[in-house]
Amino acid sequence: MDASWFELSKAVGKLKDFDGVVLAHHGLIVWDDDSDFCLAKTPEAVEKAEQYLNSLSKRPNSEFVHSELPDSELASLLLKIRGELGRKQLLKVDTRLAEVASRGDVATVVAAGVSSADHMLRIRPRSAVISIDDPASGISEYRENYQTYFDSNKNLLPQGFSSHGNDPRVLLVPKVGAVITGSTLAELKTSGGYSAPYTLSRSTSC
Repeated sequence: MDASWFELSKAVGKLKDFDGVVLAHHGLIVWDDDSDFCLAKTPEAVEKAEQYLNSLSKRPNSEFVHSELPDSELASLLLKIRGELGRKQLLKVDTRLAEVASRGDVATVVAAGVSSADHMLRIRPRSAVISIDDPASGISEYRENYQTYFDSNKNLLPQGFSSHGNDPRVLLVPKVGAVITGSTLAELKTSGGYSAPYTLSRSTSC
């Protein structure tokens, strides 16, 4: 795990008297000793944020511009991705992240890393960012970066453990969203649950 996450953990640890924290690129995180109270805090915090934004003389806008890829082009893209990753990989498209994947600064968002150790375990520290026209280049770049990441941290592994490969678990594609990978349906479902915490609007498998 990156050293920056330990620094973040220590910083958040000093906020025990607060109800939650908003992390850049990750969103709202709340906590409580009681799970029911913790669950109730999320909509309360969102409502307070809305009240604050509505109190401003000029509310800031957050606009995303994207359009869905035609089904024929989507099918072609999935075949290209599976050709790069291997026929044993199952793919699932999740459009919940279409807005994020279509952002001009998506590479910066991805570079911030995932939000928890569970995410790191299930979908790796970062997602791949690929283009529709040339997915192979994005996958190749991800593999090289992940190999570098693994080599710099392998001394932390217990003896006998090795890499599980350099392929991405989640690939972000403009106009599409997230393409999630898995070697089994169960793994695909688990990885999909960690890719985005929003309602699924459209999905397809290949």
